[in-house]
Amino acid sequence: MCQLKLDPLQRQWFLGPGLMLWIGIYLTGFDVVHWLIYVPATMAVFAFATGICPGQVLICKRREWFKKLRSSK
Repeated sequence: MCQLKLDPLQRQWFLGPGLMLWIGIYLTGFDVVHWLIYVPATMAVFAFATGICPGQVLICKRREWFKKLRSSK
């Protein structure tokens, strides 16, 4: 089983890039920026606020799925 909760130091690491992305979006203009840039910006702030990294959850679930797939053969 993977560890899904982040340490406080890891949570703080997500704050910097998340804030930089949101500041860049603000300075560029919300109507000018492509919608796809909102995904990593929102995921970084979400990881900081909750301590759960969506990317880490997806990788962990993928790893467990492949492990189960290999053991069934």
